[in-house]
Amino acid sequence: MSIGAVITTTNPLNTTREIGKQVADSKPILAFTTRQLVPKLAESTLPIVLLDEDEPSQQYVKSAKILTTLSEMLKKQPSERRVRTESTRTTRRHCSTLPAPPEPAKAWFICTVPMFHIYGLAVFAVALLASGTTVVILSKYEMHDMLSAIEKYRITYLPLVPPILVALVNGADQIRSKYDLSSLQSVLSGGAPLSKEVIEGYVERYPTVTILQGYGLTESTGVGASTDSLEESRRYGTAGLLSPDMEGKIVDPESVVV
Repeated sequence: MSIGAVITTTNPLNTTREIGKQVADSKPILAFTTRQLVPKLAESTLPIVLLDEDEPSQQYVKSAKILTTLSEMLKKQPSERRVRTESTRTTRRHCSTLPAPPEPAKAWFICTVPMFHIYGLAVFAVALLASGTTVVILSKYEMHDMLSAIEKYRITYLPLVPPILVALVNGADQIRSKYDLSSLQSVLSGGAPLSKEVIEGYVERYPTVTILQGYGLTESTGVGASTDSLEESRRYGTAGLLSPDMEGKIVDPESVVV
């Protein structure tokens, strides 16, 4: 993205046919994937860059065209003037709509959301890393792996979606007896609104952890169009304050012209 490229991401659980349809629609010129997922590009003639270590010449399926590996690309020196200029502009554009990031030296985030989705892509792959924040990435979401990583890496901020929060509430006694989550300072929920019962249940079971909600959508680049402050998080049902560079408008849904 730092060189102005347009990226389309796909769910690794998609079938070969589904990925083929996305390729036909978006017409990419290059694919990035892992060794395990190369067969899903079998119906495509796209040049492939492997994200994990491997020999560039190794063939996986007859039609696969392995161009190189990411590690090999990183060994080559880019045009520093172009990369630095474009990267700076892109970073500012994506970060401008986020709340001020926590102190980088103390902020440890864990990524529980998929990076093929706008939430994971914009927030974790771009904004947080650009601000110097440490991010621990799981290859896939699994409750035990997430809790173990929080304990091991002393995670301070846990962005998640409501179903994960509900699971933390329902299994609170067992979770707290098995995992040390004392490093957690805040959970940041998005994707769907939290009910009053869930919020109260979480506050009761994890009293030292702040719970905040954010509202965002793909059209707002995935970052929060509005975000709760600590005070607002106690007022159930609020959408929070508008984020920087965001504008809001109150309309009558019965009379507004779409």
